[in-house]
Amino acid sequence: MKKKQIFSMLILLLFLLAGCGEKPQAVQGTDSPVQSQQENTKEGADIFYAMEETSLPDPDRAIKELLSDEKFAAEDPVLHGDRIYRFVYVFDEDGNHKENYLQMLKLSDMEWKTVSASEEFIIEGRTCRGYQAPFFSENGEVYRYLYDVDQPESCYLGILGENGVEEIICPVPAQLYNDNGKLVCDKNGAFYYFYKDTITFLDGLLQAQKQVKLSGTIWNLLQADEKADTYWYGANQEGKVTIRNIKDDKILLDGFEGISADAYKAEFSSEGSLFLADARAVYKMDEEPELLFRFIERDYIVNSLYSMEAGENGEMRLLVKLDGEYALLGLKVSDSPQTVQKQEIVIAFAMEHLALNKTIARFNRQSDKYHVTVMLPGEQEEWAAFRDRIQLEMSAGRGPDMLGHDVILDITPYVENGYLECLDGVLLDESAYLQAALEGCRIDGKLYGLPYDCTLQFAAYPQALTGGSDSWTLPQMMDAVQACGAKILQKGCGGLDIVLRYALYDNSNTTYIDWEKGESHLTEAPFLELLAFAKEYADTGELPGEEGELIEAGEACAVEVSMEELYWMNALNACFRGEPAIIGYPRAEGNGIYVSCRELYVNSSSDCKEGAEEFLRYLLSEEVQEKYVMYDIYEEMDSLGVRSLYGHKANFPVSFEAYGRLMEKAGQEKGDKTYKTYSVNFGVQYEDTAYTQEQVEQFYFLLENAQPDNYRVLNIYGMVSEELAPYFAGDITAEQAAEILDNRVQLYLDERAD
Repeated sequence: MKKKQIFSMLILLLFLLAGCGEKPQAVQGTDSPVQSQQENTKEGADIFYAMEETSLPDPDRAIKELLSDEKFAAEDPVLHGDRIYRFVYVFDEDGNHKENYLQMLKLSDMEWKTVSASEEFIIEGRTCRGYQAPFFSENGEVYRYLYDVDQPESCYLGILGENGVEEIICPVPAQLYNDNGKLVCDKNGAFYYFYKDTITFLDGLLQAQKQVKLSGTIWNLLQADEKADTYWYGANQEGKVTIRNIKDDKILLDGFEGISADAYKAEFSSEGSLFLADARAVYKMDEEPELLFRFIERDYIVNSLYSMEAGENGEMRLLVKLDGEYALLGLKVSDSPQTVQKQEIVIAFAMEHLALNKTIARFNRQSDKYHVTVMLPGEQEEWAAFRDRIQLEMSAGRGPDMLGHDVILDITPYVENGYLECLDGVLLDESAYLQAALEGCRIDGKLYGLPYDCTLQFAAYPQALTGGSDSWTLPQMMDAVQACGAKILQKGCGGLDIVLRYALYDNSNTTYIDWEKGESHLTEAPFLELLAFAKEYADTGELPGEEGELIEAGEACAVEVSMEELYWMNALNACFRGEPAIIGYPRAEGNGIYVSCRELYVNSSSDCKEGAEEFLRYLLSEEVQEKYVMYDIYEEMDSLGVRSLYGHKANFPVSFEAYGRLMEKAGQEKGDKTYKTYSVNFGVQYEDTAYTQEQVEQFYFLLENAQPDNYRVLNIYGMVSEELAPYFAGDITAEQAAEILDNRVQLYLDERAD
């Protein structure tokens, strides 16, 4: 029977066993955008709230233009009136503090202005230098600590203006800048200094008047206007939200659990209304807390909230890290709902994809026609059961609109049964993408899936072994290994692994199996030589040491990499002592550098195929691919905790243009450190330094010479493993193993040809 008939019978059997199937329901993950109505939220009788989003230019690009190889670290940005400020510390290559910069973004022109914050200047007859980051008062002023260059032990408080420090207020007592506390100023111009749970009241010359012990930890001050009381907000002794009068510690709010007590902002509006916000939601605090806006339900994935300002009529501005980028959000009151009805697009994934969720959220906010919802397995549902359920639905002409790579493991039967939509023509210019990634989604020349990220899989060797070759065949590699005196080919690579990865992964090598003609040649001399080589150079676990140690000692010749981040370039450089040959597995033609992708597919029975294709074009656009690679795993881990260890992360992009942004991002990350970072891979320790031009060229060599990872041998992996196991165990000869395996493979090829 043909595969199509067998597949159809299995589908029918599943349908009968399952009874009457119900349409899969969307399951909301913590970060999965699932709401289809997102413009405004009704909260109260006739009050509605709408959010406006303004993207901000990247300040890292601006600061990078001023630096060469220096490292830098930045304070969180601060919104203050019509400007955004960011303070940057610069370090030399050894991690020693070198200088500071102050970045200012005027919202009217949206361009970062970067000025030195360490240069000497003369003001009021004193030669001064800046000290620490500025702080922003409730009365609208921006203050800076200043050193007197001629008297380094002296420190002054100055007011920062358009062109730098414009006025010196007074000397600063040493305690105020030695305790790592925080100096603040209310709307009346009164100064306070808080350190941990203690606040010191100061006069206009920063002299201490009294000191008060607080019932919690203070984050900052808030005050409605000059005539109103001043309050402090922070966390109480139980770690919950608290807001109290700064004079008598009288409670205004205590114990509210709707927001995170260790990462929130509080503000009074001009009418005296109290607002609270964190990275999850915005509340108005009347007699009862009123939820104004829950970010994730409106497709805003906020990583961090830096600043909040409340204006008139409940309007607010929030400076946030949104989908990995700085943005300014404006929450406004509207007298009528402006909810847009959108057509729903459901994507099924077996695992949550945190990076893709951000792209989905942006699409949902920007599209006026479509809204994407992510479907995940139920709480107690196994992945295999989920896949079977989706498959059953599709066989009945239903199911989700789109399917992720982890739901369809083999697209061939889906294509043969007409379940997947052909996606030819969705991309306007296929040459703008990694060709190996696209080729892996084709069947009979037609494109049935679109990849959105990928991983590079390859082998690397010492340059001395390859003789500087850009590629090599399997016989060339075998000769080189046998001549160099190595004991094993690769750490952790057994005999079966050598046969598969270094030989049979290559579909174009007809020496062993001719897939196009349907001929097996496994009893012939070349395969017997391969078996002997694999047995001789297999790693049986007898050699102690890690990859790098064995390579350096000449006892091993290769390492293999599944590369999804650029740091592997430094790891390989260290493993091969600065001379890696990153040319991939041997192949009859070209390089054995294989691209493993994550793809999306469109259900041919979907009622929203146009919307699905629009989302795919959006996902694969140059702009979105560049944003996608800015996803930060470590930032997610900080904000989401252990949960972020599970699910899919962003790998390499498939758009060529996005690789330039990826390289730029890597340079920024390596500069954004105050100390040297050391890592261990392949058993060698190395410094995670900036990439050399040679390494960049090596990486682009990988991209330009990549092949799709459609290893045909995986269809017969079971029989290859089963029949070669006795040979590698020493129970039968190579000839015996080859004859049995050849018969089984030829039978498979004959059946496949029917």
